[in-house]
Amino acid sequence: MFRRRWLAPLGSILFGLLLLVAAEGLLRLTWTPPFLPAEQLAAITIDPFEVNNGNAQTKEAYLGAMLPSSFAVPKPDGIFRIFCLGGSTTLGYPYPAEFAWTASLERRLTRLFPKRQVEVINLGGTSYGSSRTLAVLRGILDYQLDMVIVATGDAEFVEDSFRVAVSRPAPAVSWLHGLYLSRVLKQVLPEKESARLVVDAEDRSAAGFLFTPVVAGTVYQVDNGRRSVVMAALGENLSAMTEIASKAGVPMMLATLPANVASWPPDPDSSLPPEPALRRRWQKHIAVAEQLATFGNFQGAIGEYAAAAKLWSGNATVCYEYGQLLIRMEQFEEARAMLLRALDLDPTPVRANAIVNQSIRVAAAQAGILLADTVRTLENLSSHGLIGEELILDYAHPTPRGHVEIARAVLQTFLTKGSGWSIGDVQEVSVHQTELARLVTEKPVINAGLSFALGQVFERKGLMEKAADMYRQAISQGYQGPFPTYNLSRLLTMQGRYAEALSLAAPLVNQYPGWKEPYGLLGYLQQQLGNAPAALDWYQRAIHAGDLDPRLYASLAAVELATGQSAQARLTLEKGLLKHPDNCDMAMSLGRLLEQESAQNVKAEDFYRERLAVDSSCQLLWEDLGLLLMQQRRWNEAEKVFIEALQQPAPLAQHRLNLGYVYLEGLKDRSAAGKQFARFLRLKPEQANLVPVDFRPSAEAGGQL
Repeated sequence: MFRRRWLAPLGSILFGLLLLVAAEGLLRLTWTPPFLPAEQLAAITIDPFEVNNGNAQTKEAYLGAMLPSSFAVPKPDGIFRIFCLGGSTTLGYPYPAEFAWTASLERRLTRLFPKRQVEVINLGGTSYGSSRTLAVLRGILDYQLDMVIVATGDAEFVEDSFRVAVSRPAPAVSWLHGLYLSRVLKQVLPEKESARLVVDAEDRSAAGFLFTPVVAGTVYQVDNGRRSVVMAALGENLSAMTEIASKAGVPMMLATLPANVASWPPDPDSSLPPEPALRRRWQKHIAVAEQLATFGNFQGAIGEYAAAAKLWSGNATVCYEYGQLLIRMEQFEEARAMLLRALDLDPTPVRANAIVNQSIRVAAAQAGILLADTVRTLENLSSHGLIGEELILDYAHPTPRGHVEIARAVLQTFLTKGSGWSIGDVQEVSVHQTELARLVTEKPVINAGLSFALGQVFERKGLMEKAADMYRQAISQGYQGPFPTYNLSRLLTMQGRYAEALSLAAPLVNQYPGWKEPYGLLGYLQQQLGNAPAALDWYQRAIHAGDLDPRLYASLAAVELATGQSAQARLTLEKGLLKHPDNCDMAMSLGRLLEQESAQNVKAEDFYRERLAVDSSCQLLWEDLGLLLMQQRRWNEAEKVFIEALQQPAPLAQHRLNLGYVYLEGLKDRSAAGKQFARFLRLKPEQANLVPVDFRPSAEAGGQL
């Protein structure tokens, strides 16, 4: 009876599935789905206000990203209403609202024109790029604004990372989105408003203060193609804004966006020249430059950097380091060029670069509207035109002084519009001096948000004790979110205060169950405290959660080795190398493990040679291979290995030391050994104890490099 009852429905289900499979196959043979780029945005509207009893107030959902605002609807007679749109620079983050340039602008207009009523409404949104700014502009046109000031463009890639994250389906259903049936249904069925690819961040921190968003387990970074797409979208959005304002009869001002060029490095950049021969020459110049700089030969280092830049200048980190060295040697014009290039090449851009600001200038010129070039204003106030931490707190957010100067640039531009807004220079200077004096008498209250922000700034600058104090203050003031606690735990870990760090990090897992960032840190802390089972558990959790930090595999393997799980450790390292094939440290760990497992070391030697044949840049593998051959007393082969290693970019000083012992112990050539020991001592004088005693005087007397 059971079989009969279920056979008919089961047959219907199977028949339906066969029809779907047949339809999918037919579509794959006959239809090519159209390419719909993720950045193709729907023309939506964002109205952050709700109107009750003739008063507009910011909706609660937007209070995490925007400041609370309130104004009368309809607008009373005699009020001049200005809306200021943009990202966190306009918002004033991380300072209280009264320190934002928008508030300074309102105070100036009120003092200069006491007979006029002026409202300046701050609509800056945390992480808002031009797409959401455009949507906000559409949403506020009915609120009787007399002018709109737009300062957008510094969060273009931040906004793009949100867009990419939202457009990617969850892994569990990603296969479903790939079906042609799914794609054709998307073309036929009406699109729901909630599926539009404009993301509105309503949380207070977006993705943390230093924005390095992770999308599908990978840190969001951009290549030249993606840069071009995002920058093209910025230009289109700016044009759309000017057109909308023109049609609505609303005067518009655009403002450029300053960035910390002088003292804020780009995200670490691993870019290399594409051609192998060029890459080797470039890497050699960089390695020599870094070595010369370490020993105080700055002019020599500059020469090597210059030679490398002539070959290829596509690495943001190298451009920044070169620029910093040029500043040190007071070659400011050259430094400016390198630092601006570093800004433009930043692999995870969170600041307005030259292209962004040029797009803003072009949009203003084409539309014939006002332009407040705040970048030029702040450059003129900065030493050698390099905007730094006096005016920009971190990478893009102005200091209170920076906000005051931006407000002045906006006011001066505003005063050129005429129509009863003219004022004398003396009066303008007077109100500017009043605003500057206010900074002395009214310091920003260091609340939880500002404490956290300052903690990250101090940490980035290497001031760890100050950073720890700021994180503690943020925690004590009730900062909403796990970041200050987690960051403080990291700093304590760096200081070796493992038990204290664990007491802070462990509760975060229960307090924020969906947040997996602490897993790797908890594994490391348990490892350092000798709790191997807990360390194994947390490392495995971190890897299963999608944490791609290569150090996790090496750490997990180390714990597995310590607990007698040699075979499992080897599997862990092999899996890690599959995910990180270029990771030199992990390859070294696997090679050394193979040495321990094989009495003849054949597997280890084959592994070293195979890896070096594919990637000869891993100096650690050269060293381990050479040492392995030395242990087997294969002196001539060891000599060849170390000589070849010295011909690769960024060779280790230890190669000279090891080569010295090859000549001394194996090949019995004291003269050759002495030269190698001398070269090692010049590179590592602090490690003289590693050189045989009778070679130290001769090395100091005249070994040649």
